[in-house]
Amino acid sequence: VIRRAEDLAAPADGESGEEVRAPGHVEQAAHLGGWLLERLRQLQPAGLNASARGLGLLVGLELRNADGSPATETSLRIITQMLALGFILLPEGEHANVIAFTPPLSITERQLDRALTVLKGLLELSRRRTAGIGSRAGMVSRANLI
Repeated sequence: VIRRAEDLAAPADGESGEEVRAPGHVEQAAHLGGWLLERLRQLQPAGLNASARGLGLLVGLELRNADGSPATETSLRIITQMLALGFILLPEGEHANVIAFTPPLSITERQLDRALTVLKGLLELSRRRTAGIGSRAGMVSRANLI
């Protein structure tokens, strides 16, 4: 669900059953899903434990606090901030501490990379906010992330 909010009114390419079976879509989903998992596994947010898992393009990033407790507040704040910036991610898991990626099959590597860049920036801002660095560290704007 990394579609831009303004695209929700129309069906995305690859969402019909016929399109899913179109040549190349399954392979593309497997390739991009593996790429996305690898990139998420490289994230090492300070003060948090992050664990990425998934299959194909259905991928989740579980966030836990340093003490092992679910980082629900952080996850929900990041999901809300991503939505405000036009990216649709979902809270998943028993404690809503998993940031779920469920993009359409038509997503490109460039679009995923953009979402990951913003996510990485928000994780850094979250760390600063938790550490109390800077009076405006928790503020998010399109200008400082895009």
